[in-house]
Amino acid sequence: MNCLAFAACLGTWASLRADSCTTPVALEAKAHTNPSAEVDAEIGAWFEQQGQSGCAIQSYRAALKADPRSERALDGLARSLIAAGDSATAIELLQAGPRDERLTLDLASAYEKAGAPEKASDILVRALRANPDSAPMTSAEVVLLANNGHPEDAYRLAERFAQLHPHDMDAQKLHLRVLVATNQATAATLARKLLALAPRDGELLYLNGVVEQKAGEFFEARGHLEQAIAVHPNFAEPRYSLGLVLARLQDPAGAKKQLEKAIELGATEPEARLELSKALRALGETQPADEQLKLYQQAMKASADREMAANLSAQAAQALSGSEPMKAVTLYREAVEAAPQDASLEYQLALALDGTGDTAGERVALEQAVNINPNLALAQHQLGYLLFRSGQYDVAEEHYRQAVRADPGFTQAWISLAATLATKSKFLEAKEAVAHALRLEPHNAEALEMQKQLATTQAIH
Repeated sequence: MNCLAFAACLGTWASLRADSCTTPVALEAKAHTNPSAEVDAEIGAWFEQQGQSGCAIQSYRAALKADPRSERALDGLARSLIAAGDSATAIELLQAGPRDERLTLDLASAYEKAGAPEKASDILVRALRANPDSAPMTSAEVVLLANNGHPEDAYRLAERFAQLHPHDMDAQKLHLRVLVATNQATAATLARKLLALAPRDGELLYLNGVVEQKAGEFFEARGHLEQAIAVHPNFAEPRYSLGLVLARLQDPAGAKKQLEKAIELGATEPEARLELSKALRALGETQPADEQLKLYQQAMKASADREMAANLSAQAAQALSGSEPMKAVTLYREAVEAAPQDASLEYQLALALDGTGDTAGERVALEQAVNINPNLALAQHQLGYLLFRSGQYDVAEEHYRQAVRADPGFTQAWISLAATLATKSKFLEAKEAVAHALRLEPHNAEALEMQKQLATTQAIH
Protein backbone atom coordinates (compact mmCIF):
# COMPACT_ATOMS: atom_id res chain seq x y z
CA MET A 1 0.00 0.00 0.00
CA ASN A 2 1.39 3.39 -1.00
CA CYS A 3 1.11 5.82 1.93
CA LEU A 4 2.32 9.02 0.24
CA ALA A 5 0.53 12.35 0.36
CA PHE A 6 1.87 14.21 -2.67
CA ALA A 7 0.30 17.63 -2.11
CA ALA A 8 3.04 18.72 0.27
CA CYS A 9 5.89 17.79 -2.04
CA LEU A 10 7.86 20.79 -3.22
CA GLY A 11 10.57 18.98 -5.19
CA THR A 12 13.15 16.33 -4.52
CA TRP A 13 16.10 16.74 -6.85
CA ALA A 14 19.28 18.30 -5.47
CA SER A 15 22.35 16.47 -6.72
CA LEU A 16 24.77 19.29 -5.91
CA ARG A 17 26.17 19.90 -2.44
CA ALA A 18 25.08 23.18 -0.90
CA ASP A 19 28.66 24.43 -0.65
CA SER A 20 29.01 24.21 -4.44
CA CYS A 21 26.25 26.78 -4.92
CA THR A 22 28.22 30.02 -4.90
CA THR A 23 26.02 33.11 -5.02
CA PRO A 24 27.27 36.48 -6.38
CA VAL A 25 28.42 38.81 -3.61
CA ALA A 26 25.63 41.34 -4.23
CA LEU A 27 22.91 38.69 -4.00
CA GLU A 28 24.55 37.10 -0.96
CA ALA A 29 24.56 40.47 0.80
CA LYS A 30 20.94 41.02 -0.16
CA ALA A 31 19.99 37.64 1.30
CA HIS A 32 21.72 38.49 4.61
CA THR A 33 20.30 41.99 4.98
CA ASN A 34 16.81 41.28 3.67
CA PRO A 35 16.00 37.54 3.83
CA SER A 36 12.71 36.89 2.04
CA ALA A 37 10.98 34.61 -0.44
CA GLU A 38 11.53 37.23 -3.15
CA VAL A 39 15.31 37.29 -2.58
CA ASP A 40 15.52 33.48 -2.51
CA ALA A 41 13.58 33.40 -5.80
CA GLU A 42 15.94 36.00 -7.27
CA ILE A 43 18.91 33.82 -6.30
CA GLY A 44 17.15 30.81 -7.81
CA ALA A 45 16.67 32.73 -11.06
CA TRP A 46 20.38 33.59 -11.11
CA PHE A 47 21.38 29.94 -10.69
CA GLU A 48 18.84 28.99 -13.36
CA GLN A 49 20.44 31.43 -15.81
CA GLN A 50 23.84 29.85 -15.07
CA GLY A 51 22.47 26.40 -15.86
CA GLN A 52 22.89 25.23 -12.24
CA SER A 53 19.58 23.42 -11.82
CA GLY A 54 20.44 21.80 -8.48
CA CYS A 55 21.34 25.12 -6.88
CA ALA A 56 18.28 26.79 -8.40
CA ILE A 57 16.07 24.07 -6.93
CA GLN A 58 17.51 24.62 -3.45
CA SER A 59 16.92 28.39 -3.67
CA TYR A 60 13.41 28.14 -5.08
CA ARG A 61 12.54 25.55 -2.43
CA ALA A 62 13.74 27.99 0.25
CA ALA A 63 11.54 30.69 -1.31
CA LEU A 64 8.50 28.42 -1.18
CA LYS A 65 9.23 27.54 2.42
CA ALA A 66 9.13 31.25 3.24
CA ASP A 67 6.07 31.89 1.04
CA PRO A 68 4.21 28.74 -0.12
CA ARG A 69 2.00 30.92 -2.36
CA SER A 70 4.85 32.49 -4.33
CA GLU A 71 3.98 31.80 -7.95
CA ARG A 72 7.37 33.09 -9.07
CA ALA A 73 9.12 30.50 -6.89
CA LEU A 74 6.71 27.76 -7.94
CA ASP A 75 7.31 28.59 -11.61
CA GLY A 76 11.08 28.66 -11.12
CA LEU A 77 11.15 25.42 -9.13
CA ALA A 78 9.05 23.65 -11.76
CA ARG A 79 11.29 24.84 -14.60
CA SER A 80 14.42 23.84 -12.70
CA LEU A 81 13.06 20.38 -11.91
CA ILE A 82 12.23 19.90 -15.59
CA ALA A 83 15.71 21.09 -16.56
CA ALA A 84 17.17 18.61 -14.07
CA GLY A 85 15.23 15.77 -15.70
CA ASP A 86 12.80 15.33 -12.78
CA SER A 87 9.55 15.90 -14.66
CA ALA A 88 7.60 13.56 -12.37
CA THR A 89 8.23 15.74 -9.32
CA ALA A 90 7.43 18.87 -11.35
CA ILE A 91 4.08 17.37 -12.37
CA GLU A 92 3.14 16.53 -8.78
CA LEU A 93 4.25 19.96 -7.62
CA LEU A 94 2.17 21.79 -10.24
CA GLN A 95 -0.90 19.60 -9.90
CA ALA A 96 -1.10 20.51 -6.22
CA GLY A 97 -0.70 24.27 -6.60
CA PRO A 98 -2.41 27.25 -8.27
CA ARG A 99 -2.48 27.47 -12.05
CA ASP A 100 -1.87 30.77 -13.88
CA GLU A 101 -0.66 30.95 -17.48
CA ARG A 102 3.01 30.42 -16.62
CA LEU A 103 2.29 27.43 -14.40
CA THR A 104 -0.01 25.93 -17.02
CA LEU A 105 2.83 26.15 -19.53
CA ASP A 106 5.19 24.56 -16.98
CA LEU A 107 2.79 21.65 -16.40
CA ALA A 108 2.39 21.06 -20.12
CA SER A 109 6.17 21.15 -20.54
CA ALA A 110 6.63 18.67 -17.69
CA TYR A 111 4.17 16.23 -19.25
CA GLU A 112 5.87 16.53 -22.62
CA LYS A 113 9.32 15.90 -21.10
CA ALA A 114 7.86 12.94 -19.20
CA GLY A 115 6.82 11.38 -22.51
CA ALA A 116 3.11 12.20 -22.27
CA PRO A 117 2.49 14.74 -25.09
CA GLU A 118 -1.22 13.89 -25.20
CA LYS A 119 -1.68 15.04 -21.60
CA ALA A 120 0.38 18.15 -22.34
CA SER A 121 -1.84 18.95 -25.31
CA ASP A 122 -5.03 18.37 -23.31
CA ILE A 123 -3.86 20.89 -20.69
CA LEU A 124 -3.05 23.50 -23.33
CA VAL A 125 -6.26 22.96 -25.29
CA ARG A 126 -8.37 23.40 -22.14
CA ALA A 127 -6.42 26.52 -21.20
CA LEU A 128 -6.83 27.96 -24.72
CA ARG A 129 -10.59 27.45 -24.57
CA ALA A 130 -10.60 29.72 -21.52
CA ASN A 131 -8.08 32.19 -23.00
CA PRO A 132 -8.01 31.86 -26.81
CA ASP A 133 -5.97 35.07 -27.25
CA SER A 134 -2.97 33.77 -25.33
CA ALA A 135 0.08 33.90 -27.60
CA PRO A 136 2.35 31.95 -25.17
CA MET A 137 -0.08 29.05 -24.82
CA THR A 138 -0.84 29.01 -28.54
CA SER A 139 2.88 28.96 -29.22
CA ALA A 140 3.38 26.09 -26.76
CA GLU A 141 0.61 24.06 -28.43
CA VAL A 142 2.07 24.75 -31.87
CA VAL A 143 5.51 23.57 -30.77
CA LEU A 144 4.00 20.52 -29.09
CA LEU A 145 2.13 19.55 -32.25
CA ALA A 146 5.18 20.11 -34.43
CA ASN A 147 7.45 18.10 -32.13
CA ASN A 148 5.09 15.14 -31.98
CA GLY A 149 4.41 14.39 -35.60
CA HIS A 150 1.56 16.82 -36.33
CA PRO A 151 3.20 19.56 -38.45
CA GLU A 152 0.05 20.25 -40.47
CA ASP A 153 -2.01 20.82 -37.32
CA ALA A 154 0.75 23.09 -35.98
CA TYR A 155 0.78 25.04 -39.24
CA ARG A 156 -3.01 25.48 -39.27
CA LEU A 157 -3.15 26.63 -35.63
CA ALA A 158 -0.35 29.17 -36.12
CA GLU A 159 -1.85 30.45 -39.38
CA ARG A 160 -5.31 30.86 -37.85
CA PHE A 161 -3.89 32.67 -34.82
CA ALA A 162 -1.94 35.03 -37.08
CA GLN A 163 -5.04 35.75 -39.17
CA LEU A 164 -7.06 36.54 -36.05
CA HIS A 165 -4.31 38.89 -34.78
CA PRO A 166 -2.91 40.60 -37.89
CA HIS A 167 -1.34 43.46 -35.93
CA ASP A 168 0.10 41.34 -33.12
CA MET A 169 3.84 40.86 -33.70
CA ASP A 170 3.99 37.83 -31.40
CA ALA A 171 1.26 36.11 -33.41
CA GLN A 172 3.03 36.91 -36.69
CA LYS A 173 6.39 35.69 -35.34
CA LEU A 174 4.76 32.45 -34.19
CA HIS A 175 3.41 31.94 -37.70
CA LEU A 176 6.85 32.65 -39.15
CA ARG A 177 8.54 30.17 -36.80
CA VAL A 178 6.21 27.43 -38.02
CA LEU A 179 6.72 28.39 -41.67
CA VAL A 180 10.49 28.20 -41.18
CA ALA A 181 10.35 24.92 -39.25
CA THR A 182 8.13 23.28 -41.90
CA ASN A 183 10.13 24.72 -44.83
CA GLN A 184 7.14 26.56 -46.29
CA ALA A 185 7.85 28.60 -49.43
CA THR A 186 6.01 31.60 -47.99
CA ALA A 187 8.47 31.88 -45.06
CA ALA A 188 10.89 34.16 -46.92
CA THR A 189 8.23 36.74 -47.82
CA LEU A 190 6.84 36.94 -44.27
CA ALA A 191 10.36 37.00 -42.76
CA ARG A 192 11.37 40.01 -44.87
CA LYS A 193 8.08 41.78 -44.18
CA LEU A 194 8.34 41.42 -40.40
CA LEU A 195 12.03 42.36 -40.36
CA ALA A 196 11.20 45.56 -42.22
CA LEU A 197 8.79 46.40 -39.39
CA ALA A 198 11.31 45.55 -36.66
CA PRO A 199 14.84 45.66 -38.12
CA ARG A 200 16.58 45.27 -34.73
CA ASP A 201 14.54 42.31 -33.54
CA GLY A 202 17.06 39.56 -32.75
CA GLU A 203 14.65 36.69 -33.39
CA LEU A 204 13.56 38.08 -36.76
CA LEU A 205 17.20 38.58 -37.78
CA TYR A 206 17.84 34.97 -36.79
CA LEU A 207 14.80 33.61 -38.65
CA ASN A 208 15.72 35.55 -41.79
CA GLY A 209 19.20 34.06 -41.54
CA VAL A 210 17.80 30.54 -41.26
CA VAL A 211 15.51 31.05 -44.26
CA GLU A 212 18.47 32.31 -46.31
CA GLN A 213 20.68 29.46 -45.09
CA LYS A 214 18.11 26.91 -46.23
CA ALA A 215 17.84 28.67 -49.60
CA GLY A 216 21.62 28.53 -50.07
CA GLU A 217 21.95 32.33 -49.75
CA PHE A 218 24.93 32.02 -47.43
CA PHE A 219 26.34 35.56 -47.67
CA GLU A 220 22.96 37.11 -46.83
CA ALA A 221 22.44 34.55 -44.06
CA ARG A 222 25.81 35.36 -42.52
CA GLY A 223 24.94 39.06 -42.33
CA HIS A 224 21.59 38.52 -40.63
CA LEU A 225 22.96 35.90 -38.23
CA GLU A 226 25.87 38.14 -37.22
CA GLN A 227 23.39 40.94 -36.51
CA ALA A 228 21.23 38.53 -34.48
CA ILE A 229 24.28 37.58 -32.39
CA ALA A 230 25.09 41.27 -31.85
CA VAL A 231 21.58 41.71 -30.38
CA HIS A 232 21.59 38.44 -28.39
CA PRO A 233 25.21 37.32 -27.90
CA ASN A 234 24.29 34.61 -25.39
CA PHE A 235 21.76 32.75 -27.53
CA ALA A 236 23.03 29.41 -28.84
CA GLU A 237 20.75 29.06 -31.88
CA PRO A 238 22.04 31.90 -34.10
CA ARG A 239 25.64 30.88 -33.36
CA TYR A 240 24.88 27.29 -34.35
CA SER A 241 23.28 28.45 -37.60
CA LEU A 242 26.16 30.85 -38.29
CA GLY A 243 28.58 27.97 -37.72
CA LEU A 244 26.75 25.97 -40.40
CA VAL A 245 26.81 28.93 -42.79
CA LEU A 246 30.52 29.61 -42.29
CA ALA A 247 31.28 25.95 -42.92
CA ARG A 248 29.44 26.21 -46.25
CA LEU A 249 31.45 29.37 -47.02
CA GLN A 250 34.67 27.37 -46.54
CA ASP A 251 35.59 29.16 -43.32
CA PRO A 252 36.31 26.25 -40.93
CA ALA A 253 38.05 28.49 -38.37
CA GLY A 254 34.99 30.75 -38.15
CA ALA A 255 32.69 27.72 -38.06
CA LYS A 256 34.75 26.20 -35.25
CA LYS A 257 34.54 29.40 -33.18
CA GLN A 258 30.76 29.74 -33.54
CA LEU A 259 30.00 26.04 -32.98
CA GLU A 260 32.18 25.90 -29.87
CA LYS A 261 30.41 28.97 -28.50
CA ALA A 262 26.99 27.51 -29.37
CA ILE A 263 27.83 24.33 -27.45
CA GLU A 264 29.14 26.39 -24.52
CA LEU A 265 25.85 28.31 -24.49
CA GLY A 266 23.84 25.08 -24.38
CA ALA A 267 23.10 24.08 -27.98
CA THR A 268 21.19 20.82 -27.60
CA GLU A 269 21.45 19.53 -31.17
CA PRO A 270 23.87 16.58 -31.27
CA GLU A 271 24.59 17.72 -34.84
CA ALA A 272 26.44 20.71 -33.38
CA ARG A 273 29.21 18.35 -32.29
CA LEU A 274 29.18 16.58 -35.65
CA GLU A 275 29.59 19.87 -37.49
CA LEU A 276 32.30 20.94 -35.06
CA SER A 277 34.08 17.66 -35.73
CA LYS A 278 34.00 18.40 -39.47
CA ALA A 279 35.38 21.91 -38.94
CA LEU A 280 38.19 20.64 -36.71
CA ARG A 281 39.09 17.97 -39.23
CA ALA A 282 39.21 20.56 -41.99
CA LEU A 283 41.68 22.52 -39.83
CA GLY A 284 43.85 19.42 -39.38
CA GLU A 285 42.91 19.02 -35.69
CA THR A 286 42.34 15.28 -35.94
CA GLN A 287 42.30 14.28 -32.28
CA PRO A 288 39.78 16.97 -31.16
CA ALA A 289 37.72 16.10 -34.24
CA ASP A 290 37.62 12.45 -33.19
CA GLU A 291 36.64 13.46 -29.65
CA GLN A 292 33.74 15.57 -30.93
CA LEU A 293 32.61 12.75 -33.22
CA LYS A 294 32.62 10.38 -30.26
CA LEU A 295 30.61 12.89 -28.20
CA TYR A 296 28.14 13.19 -31.08
CA GLN A 297 27.68 9.42 -31.23
CA GLN A 298 27.24 9.25 -27.45
CA ALA A 299 24.70 12.09 -27.55
CA MET A 300 22.72 10.36 -30.30
CA LYS A 301 22.64 7.11 -28.32
CA ALA A 302 21.70 8.92 -25.09
CA SER A 303 18.95 10.79 -26.91
CA ALA A 304 17.58 7.56 -28.36
CA ASP A 305 17.73 5.88 -24.94
CA ARG A 306 15.95 8.81 -23.26
CA GLU A 307 13.25 8.82 -25.91
CA MET A 308 12.75 5.07 -25.53
CA ALA A 309 12.62 5.36 -21.73
CA ALA A 310 10.14 8.26 -21.93
CA ASN A 311 7.87 6.35 -24.33
CA LEU A 312 7.98 3.21 -22.20
CA SER A 313 7.36 5.25 -19.04
CA ALA A 314 4.33 6.94 -20.63
CA GLN A 315 2.93 3.55 -21.66
CA ALA A 316 3.58 2.22 -18.16
CA ALA A 317 1.79 5.17 -16.55
CA GLN A 318 -1.19 4.59 -18.84
CA ALA A 319 -1.23 0.88 -17.94
CA LEU A 320 -1.07 1.73 -14.24
CA SER A 321 -3.96 4.21 -14.52
CA GLY A 322 -5.88 1.52 -16.41
CA SER A 323 -5.51 -0.93 -13.53
CA GLU A 324 -2.89 -3.07 -15.29
CA PRO A 325 -0.06 -3.05 -12.73
CA MET A 326 1.69 -6.16 -14.09
CA LYS A 327 1.91 -4.61 -17.56
CA ALA A 328 3.14 -1.36 -15.96
CA VAL A 329 5.88 -3.24 -14.11
CA THR A 330 7.11 -4.85 -17.35
CA LEU A 331 7.17 -1.51 -19.15
CA TYR A 332 8.90 0.32 -16.28
CA ARG A 333 11.55 -2.42 -16.14
CA GLU A 334 12.22 -1.89 -19.85
CA ALA A 335 12.39 1.88 -19.26
CA VAL A 336 14.90 1.38 -16.43
CA GLU A 337 16.99 -0.82 -18.70
CA ALA A 338 17.07 2.00 -21.28
CA ALA A 339 17.92 4.67 -18.67
CA PRO A 340 19.56 2.85 -15.74
CA GLN A 341 20.69 6.01 -13.93
CA ASP A 342 17.22 7.59 -13.76
CA ALA A 343 16.18 7.47 -10.10
CA SER A 344 12.64 8.65 -10.85
CA LEU A 345 12.07 5.63 -13.13
CA GLU A 346 13.15 3.29 -10.34
CA TYR A 347 10.71 5.08 -8.05
CA GLN A 348 7.88 4.73 -10.59
CA LEU A 349 8.75 1.04 -10.95
CA ALA A 350 8.49 0.73 -7.18
CA LEU A 351 4.99 2.23 -7.22
CA ALA A 352 3.93 -0.21 -9.94
CA LEU A 353 5.35 -3.13 -7.93
CA ASP A 354 3.43 -1.81 -4.92
CA GLY A 355 0.29 -2.20 -7.02
CA THR A 356 1.06 -5.87 -7.64
CA GLY A 357 1.77 -6.59 -3.98
CA ASP A 358 5.43 -7.37 -4.67
CA THR A 359 6.86 -5.75 -1.55
CA ALA A 360 10.29 -7.36 -1.94
CA GLY A 361 10.60 -6.08 -5.52
CA GLU A 362 9.33 -2.66 -4.46
CA ARG A 363 12.00 -2.43 -1.78
CA VAL A 364 14.76 -3.35 -4.25
CA ALA A 365 13.57 -0.65 -6.68
CA LEU A 366 13.36 1.95 -3.91
CA GLU A 367 16.85 1.09 -2.64
CA GLN A 368 18.16 1.47 -6.17
CA ALA A 369 16.38 4.83 -6.52
CA VAL A 370 17.93 6.26 -3.34
CA ASN A 371 21.34 4.85 -4.26
CA ILE A 372 21.19 6.79 -7.53
CA ASN A 373 19.80 9.92 -5.92
CA PRO A 374 19.81 10.04 -2.09
CA ASN A 375 17.82 13.31 -2.25
CA LEU A 376 14.78 11.75 -3.93
CA ALA A 377 12.53 12.44 -0.97
CA LEU A 378 9.51 10.50 -2.23
CA ALA A 379 11.57 7.32 -2.60
CA GLN A 380 13.22 7.81 0.80
CA HIS A 381 9.80 8.22 2.38
CA GLN A 382 8.27 5.17 0.73
CA LEU A 383 11.30 3.05 1.63
CA GLY A 384 10.97 4.25 5.23
CA TYR A 385 7.31 3.23 5.15
CA LEU A 386 8.15 -0.32 4.01
CA LEU A 387 10.81 -0.65 6.69
CA PHE A 388 8.46 0.72 9.37
CA ARG A 389 5.84 -1.86 8.40
CA SER A 390 8.41 -4.64 8.78
CA GLY A 391 9.36 -3.42 12.27
CA GLN A 392 12.76 -1.98 11.29
CA TYR A 393 12.14 1.29 13.10
CA ASP A 394 15.74 2.50 13.35
CA VAL A 395 16.38 2.19 9.61
CA ALA A 396 12.95 3.62 8.82
CA GLU A 397 13.77 6.65 10.96
CA GLU A 398 16.97 7.25 8.99
CA HIS A 399 15.11 7.19 5.68
CA TYR A 400 12.42 9.55 6.98
CA ARG A 401 15.14 11.91 8.22
CA GLN A 402 16.79 11.81 4.81
CA ALA A 403 13.42 12.60 3.21
CA VAL A 404 12.93 15.74 5.30
CA ARG A 405 16.56 16.78 4.80
CA ALA A 406 16.06 16.52 1.05
CA ASP A 407 12.70 18.29 1.16
CA PRO A 408 11.97 20.22 4.38
CA GLY A 409 8.51 21.07 3.02
CA PHE A 410 7.40 17.42 2.78
CA THR A 411 4.64 17.38 5.41
CA GLN A 412 3.85 13.67 5.22
CA ALA A 413 7.49 12.78 5.82
CA TRP A 414 7.49 14.83 9.05
CA ILE A 415 4.32 13.02 10.15
CA SER A 416 5.83 9.63 9.36
CA LEU A 417 9.01 10.57 11.23
CA ALA A 418 6.92 11.62 14.23
CA ALA A 419 5.04 8.29 14.20
CA THR A 420 8.30 6.34 14.06
CA LEU A 421 9.85 8.34 16.89
CA ALA A 422 6.74 7.82 19.01
CA THR A 423 6.90 4.08 18.37
CA LYS A 424 10.49 4.21 19.70
CA SER A 425 9.23 6.15 22.77
CA LYS A 426 11.12 9.28 21.69
CA PHE A 427 8.13 11.43 22.55
CA LEU A 428 9.85 14.81 22.76
CA GLU A 429 11.43 14.38 19.31
CA ALA A 430 8.10 13.09 17.97
CA LYS A 431 6.36 16.24 19.24
CA GLU A 432 8.97 18.39 17.52
CA ALA A 433 8.48 16.55 14.24
CA VAL A 434 4.69 16.83 14.33
CA ALA A 435 4.99 20.51 15.25
CA HIS A 436 7.12 20.98 12.14
CA ALA A 437 4.40 19.29 10.08
CA LEU A 438 1.78 21.63 11.53
CA ARG A 439 3.87 24.68 10.77
CA LEU A 440 3.76 23.55 7.15
CA GLU A 441 0.06 22.59 7.19
CA PRO A 442 -1.71 23.96 10.29
CA HIS A 443 -4.97 22.15 9.46
CA ASN A 444 -3.55 18.75 8.55
CA ALA A 445 -5.96 16.29 10.21
CA GLU A 446 -3.40 13.48 10.58
CA ALA A 447 -0.86 15.78 12.23
CA LEU A 448 -3.46 17.27 14.57
CA GLU A 449 -4.61 13.81 15.65
CA MET A 450 -1.00 12.73 16.26
CA GLN A 451 -0.33 15.87 18.29
CA LYS A 452 -3.35 15.05 20.43
CA GLN A 453 -2.26 11.43 20.93
CA LEU A 454 1.29 12.48 21.84
CA ALA A 455 -0.04 14.91 24.44
CA THR A 456 -2.13 12.13 25.98
CA THR A 457 0.75 9.63 25.91
CA GLN A 458 3.17 12.12 27.47
CA ALA A 459 0.63 12.87 30.24
CA ILE A 460 0.39 9.14 31.02
CA HIS A 461 4.14 8.76 31.11
